Amino acid sequence: MSAVTIPGALADYLTDQFISDDETAAALDAARRGRGRTLVIEPTSPRVLHVISRFAEHLLKYPSIRTRAQRDAARLWIKRAGHAPARMTHQFDNTGQAYNHTQCRDDIRDGDVLVIYSERVVGILVGAWPAAITEAHGELHKLTAPAREIEGGAYAEAAEAAEQAARSYGFPLAVHTPVNYEVGARVREGNRLGTVTAVNVETFHLSTLTTTHDNVTITWDHGTESTIHPSHVEPADEPAEDVEAQQAAAEVIEAVAGTWRGEWIGEQQAGDTLFDVEPAAEQGALFAEGDQPAREAVTVRMTPEPAGLARIRAKAAADREAYRAKMDERQAADHIAHGAPVPAAVQARIDARRAAEAAPEQSEQLPARRVIEGVIVGHAGTAEGSMPADAGHPNVIAARAALDGLAAALMTDHHDVSEPTEAEQNVRGYLVDPREGARVAVYWLEGGRTIRRDTPIDGAALDCLAHTLTRRGWTVEKMLRSSQCVFAHRPTD
Repeated sequence: MSAVTIPGALADYLTDQFISDDETAAALDAARRGRGRTLVIEPTSPRVLHVISRFAEHLLKYPSIRTRAQRDAARLWIKRAGHAPARMTHQFDNTGQAYNHTQCRDDIRDGDVLVIYSERVVGILVGAWPAAITEAHGELHKLTAPAREIEGGAYAEAAEAAEQAARSYGFPLAVHTPVNYEVGARVREGNRLGTVTAVNVETFHLSTLTTTHDNVTITWDHGTESTIHPSHVEPADEPAEDVEAQQAAAEVIEAVAGTWRGEWIGEQQAGDTLFDVEPAAEQGALFAEGDQPAREAVTVRMTPEPAGLARIRAKAAADREAYRAKMDERQAADHIAHGAPVPAAVQARIDARRAAEAAPEQSEQLPARRVIEGVIVGHAGTAEGSMPADAGHPNVIAARAALDGLAAALMTDHHDVSEPTEAEQNVRGYLVDPREGARVAVYWLEGGRTIRRDTPIDGAALDCLAHTLTRRGWTVEKMLRSSQCVFAHRPTD
């Protein structure tokens, strides 16, 4: 295919996203800069254009949080490349990956076909639930009725495409045997039992604006009632009353047969015991004649320790504050990355926390230092965006200025980014590490740890760092999908 130009604002938006489709990611990785901020790609198939169209359509789906430039770029792309097809097929390495990607990828939509060749599974996305139409299902959900029939036939076309894919790979399809229930039949759904009180009930489905006539009304044993399709339930093995009766009868039979008797199990050998025992009292026979000695009720009272409750409350308050801080920083970074203003309330909380951190109380103590043989630690404070020992390095200062507006990680010299302590797991943001010459390595920390570029969701932060540095005149080295940091060179002028 010929080269295609992606408008600048849409190219910037795609750069900040985690592109999971391998073919599209390869095309974007090999792209070259065109005029202004545009990207020129050479797609290997129309699928690349379709995936980008889906991102453009998702961008237009929420116009209030997008900039005007992004909206105009998305409309221009769709005008040139067209809308994405209503249904696409996606390949995955395993069913666990397929399930996770359907929950977070903007290019996967309701009704798309999912293929997991390694596990012989083909499925479709039903709303937010990936469901298998094959006999094997792995981590995907199982359908309780043929895919063509669910939701009043709304997924008939998707089911047909999925079945064709399964047949082409030779994967056996799931078999659904219809069950016709009569009034009074006992049924089971999961752990609850119920009785069918009406059949052939007409039901209107608001989601698909269709009406089905083969539903059943079930009164559940715990007192509620629901009208559902019979494929959602299965016949109960037997009524609960019969189960209880059989259990009671089995106990009586056991007692009569001699498994448990109100007598000693095995004869007590005379002269073989140190003291006499009473069989009924010692063995607790189920059917011992006569009254058993009454046992005095035991009352246990517990008084919670005030100091212990105070520690629990203090830890819960600290956890809530740490979680709020983490969410505020993440929300602010997301708004900045997408060119939107940070909400005033969020920014106010962030400013208040940073002011408190800049002037800590004298009574506060730093976390206990790790002792490392052969290493002398020369700084005892904290620094934002770098280790305290590197805070004065000119390349670090220049990189922090270029990354102004993004979240900076609050670091100490004894912070281990590969194995953070519990207190360090609240750290989030970029970390600048000076290297030789004008070169720096910029990491992104989530939960106190460095992340890789291919880390779902969070991995896009490295692309955001690279894009920001490039816009500020830095020379950024090409990253791999497995890269853990951005290598950049400080401008010489």
